Amino acid sequence: MTSDVFCLHADDTLKDLDEVLTWKKFRHVPVIDDERRLVGLVTHRDFLTLAISKLAKVRKEETFGLYSGVRIGDVMGKKVTTIGPDAKLSEAAEVMLKYRFGCLPVVQDSRLVGIITESDFVRALLKPEA
Repeated sequence: MTSDVFCLHADDTLKDLDEVLTWKKFRHVPVIDDERRLVGLVTHRDFLTLAISKLAKVRKEETFGLYSGVRIGDVMGKKVTTIGPDAKLSEAAEVMLKYRFGCLPVVQDSRLVGIITESDFVRALLKPEA
């Protein structure tokens, strides 16, 4: 599990998401409220569905202007499957495989405490003692 999770808020914009995805190379970004409760999840795939194609020949400034008008809360997935911090890695793997998820937010007492991604499984294979 990755416990240092970069998150967005529902009032952040598609421009903020674009910047995070580009800057951090993330594919999954949990959306939290001010109490750190998980309220949604937005993914790179969600962004690509909404993104303006480079084929449209729209200037970057115009694109950012349009993205600034779209709230994350309006595009995020709101029904998010989660797992608890005491769950076994094999349980997380079963859920992710069954539903074809790329990540599982880790929640304790309704608050986000981490995230498990496909990269965590690769890391666990490479360093089983971790």
